[in-house]
Amino acid sequence: MQYYLVLVTLFTTLYAPAQSLLLKDLIKDPIVSRRCKALIRDRNNKVKIKQRLNSMLVRNRRLQKSLKKTQKLTRKRLELNEIQLRNNFRLTQLKVTAMEENIIRKGCPGITL
Repeated sequence: MQYYLVLVTLFTTLYAPAQSLLLKDLIKDPIVSRRCKALIRDRNNKVKIKQRLNSMLVRNRRLQKSLKKTQKLTRKRLELNEIQLRNNFRLTQLKVTAMEENIIRKGCPGITL
């Protein structure tokens, strides 16, 4: 009986630290999760902006194709607008990539990019 008690106490003392490590892995720091949620939210907003810019580019190209040859001023304005949209699109694309890299560097758990 004493041998059984010694085994039980020995087992619980050896098993308890491993179990507490598992619990620490399951419990996430709330500050880290709030920061990760903010980073992901900002990235998602930037992705929405990128999608809007892309749709405006498509619309601009379609408008340019539908113009008459006599509408030279409108064509020039649309071409200028297309250049600005393309530049904004590229800049937004770079920002999204940088945000994704930043999220990964911060070590946010459960990332689906």
